[in-house]
Amino acid sequence: INKVNIRDIPEEYLYKLFSPLFQDFAKFHLTVRENFELVTGEKVSDRKIKDLLIFSNAYGFINKTTNRYDQQLGPEFSNGIDLSGGQWQRLAISRAFSQNKPILILDEPTSAVDIRNEDEIFQRINKHLNNKTLIYISHRFSTIKDAERIIVLDDGNIIEDGEHDELMNNHGKYFELYSIQRNRIRV
Repeated sequence: INKVNIRDIPEEYLYKLFSPLFQDFAKFHLTVRENFELVTGEKVSDRKIKDLLIFSNAYGFINKTTNRYDQQLGPEFSNGIDLSGGQWQRLAISRAFSQNKPILILDEPTSAVDIRNEDEIFQRINKHLNNKTLIYISHRFSTIKDAERIIVLDDGNIIEDGEHDELMNNHGKYFELYSIQRNRIRV
């Protein structure tokens, strides 16, 4: 990071830099509000919660719940509700962005989200990223084609590195996999 070996940076500083959202994200069986307060470490206003939920396309289904932001999540509670996999994932996306850290690591963040919601979420991410760094890990090439830099890994090794057009012109592994996925969508 800024030409400093990441191993030389104290962990407590790294935690202040990164906001990760892993493919196997945590489902916090708390209220919607408590989900945000847990990850931010502070009180979160109704306006901020609404903005975050809109950002990840989660506002529609949360707004329809009985208690909205104070809705208990988790079917084991008497007044708790369960969410679908895609709904949990959209809430997790909101949580990751609520931390407002300079580096976001998103590992397959929309794997359980339908294509329409995925497209809308990524349009917002690209629009509102500002001065943040986004590290996006994905097998879905349609979601990464607009990245400034794409690194293709094979068995843990970097085999290609560049922008979408450059990698397509190289006719390498990226071209092969992108073409396969594009043809599957057309079928």
